[in-house]
Amino acid sequence: MREEEYEVRQLEEKIAHWEREIEHCRALIRRYEQYIRNAKARLHYLLRDLHPGGKRGPGAGGG
Repeated sequence: MREEEYEVRQLEEKIAHWEREIEHCRALIRRYEQYIRNAKARLHYLLRDLHPGGKRGPGAGGG
């Protein structure tokens, strides 16, 4: 029975390790999703400024 208990403990440790790895990957995914949201917002802002009806950019008037 000792060997079986050892094997169970080893498997539990492996499971705990992989659970930590999965949580680490989830944190990375959340971080990169935030990067993507920020990049999309910046792109939207820049494209809006390039549009002829935008407040700034070429052809915005002021002169």
